[in-house]
Amino acid sequence: MKRFEFTLETVLKLREGQEREWENRLASITGECSNIRRNIDLYAAEKSRCALENQFNDVNSLMAVANYQARMDNQVKEAQKMLVIKEKERESVLKDFIEASKKRKILDKLKEKKIEEYHHLRNKHEEKLTDDINNSAYGRI
Repeated sequence: MKRFEFTLETVLKLREGQEREWENRLASITGECSNIRRNIDLYAAEKSRCALENQFNDVNSLMAVANYQARMDNQVKEAQKMLVIKEKERESVLKDFIEASKKRKILDKLKEKKIEEYHHLRNKHEEKLTDDINNSAYGRI
C-alpha cells in the first residue's frame, strides 16, 4: 500500500504561515500597548515624585513644578488616547488571528481524519494479506 499523502498539505502550510503572521502582529501590538501603559505609570510616578521632592521656597519653583505636573498630565492624556487607538487595533488583529487559527484548525482536523482513514484502510489491507497467506498455507497442506 502506498504512503499517506495529504493532498492539501501546501494549503495547510500556507494557513500555518498566515496564523504565525497574525500571531506576530498581535504580539507586536500587545507589546506596544504594554509600553504605553508603562509610560502612563511612569508619568504618574514622575508627577508624584516631583511634588514630593521639591521644596516650595518661592513662587518660581512652585510655578515650575505646577507647569511640569501639567506637562505630565498632558503626556498621560496623550498616552491614554494612543492606548485607546492601539487597543482597537489589537482587537481587530486578534479577530483576524482567531479567524486564521480557525482556518488552520479545520485543515488540521481534516488531515487527522484522513490519517485515521488511511490507517484503517492499511490495517484492512494487512489483514487481507495475512488471511491470503494463511489460506494459501492451509491449502498447501
